Amino acid sequence: MIDELEWLLPTFLYFSHYDRMNGNVPLQELKKRHSKNTLEDEDRVFLAFLEFAGTSLDDVSSQKTFEESKALVESASIKISRQIFKYWTQNKHLKVEFSVDHARDGDTPPFDMGYIMHTRILNRLHDMTVNFDDRSAGFVWFFSFLVLFSHVKKRHKSVIILLDEPGLSLHAKAQSDLLRFINDELRPTHQVIFSTHSPFMVPSNELDAVRTVEDVVKKDSDGELIVHGTKVGDEVLSTDKDTLFPLQGALGYEITQTLFVGPNTLIVEGPSDILYIQAFSGEARRRNFTALSPKWTICPSGGIGKVSTFLSLFSGNKL
Repeated sequence: MIDELEWLLPTFLYFSHYDRMNGNVPLQELKKRHSKNTLEDEDRVFLAFLEFAGTSLDDVSSQKTFEESKALVESASIKISRQIFKYWTQNKHLKVEFSVDHARDGDTPPFDMGYIMHTRILNRLHDMTVNFDDRSAGFVWFFSFLVLFSHVKKRHKSVIILLDEPGLSLHAKAQSDLLRFINDELRPTHQVIFSTHSPFMVPSNELDAVRTVEDVVKKDSDGELIVHGTKVGDEVLSTDKDTLFPLQGALGYEITQTLFVGPNTLIVEGPSDILYIQAFSGEARRRNFTALSPKWTICPSGGIGKVSTFLSLFSGNKL
């Protein structure tokens, strides 16, 4: 019976570590490793990158003329830059640039033979390029993650993706970018399950999808600790403060963003004003009159004397 049902079991792809692409790749050496089936993890990310950019290892290494090579790498630069900076919002003035050059005798092996593909990041504010490997660890990680998982999305259709602590190398804003990539690019075609301790990786608008994981420990009548095991549940208001922290942080960040970044904030004197406005608005809605639009966030200022201070704060942020 189990054998008959085995074909119904889903396929899982589990990732506990995330490989990064190298910025300088010796093409002839890579082709040798590819033919011998001795590819390294970084090689696989680079090959996924080439496919993501709409080209291949054979195409890159077989260009006979300068114009052919230039057209190929520029096309790849444009495509990959558009995809990456659709989600990387930390610096919109960057561009990914590629070149395929002859090796130099003075370079260390294996970069002293054949052709080398270089990846550099152009900062258009300063008109300077930096070697891909010298960029921040967060950017290199984000770039490699997007490339690899765009490849996974294309190659694997019906799989459940399991991610262990993605985005550890990223700061808060970049983690939000990563969460947006997962929601926009992976979740429409795959079920994605990931673990995190970061409040910035918790989807505050989808807390019903969050599951807490905690060790259940209780004391007996003698004060001895009894471990009941690990509990996975949908109790968002967990009793364990360490488990609850990422959820509290996510909600606190969302509230702060709504108050201080949201474009529609209605400032009132105190909490009682919120109750009055909500009551009047609810009654107006019940009578089919115009009620307060849900786009408005009501913010108590803590007293009439503080209203002007709040107004200065919001106007300073061009709200």
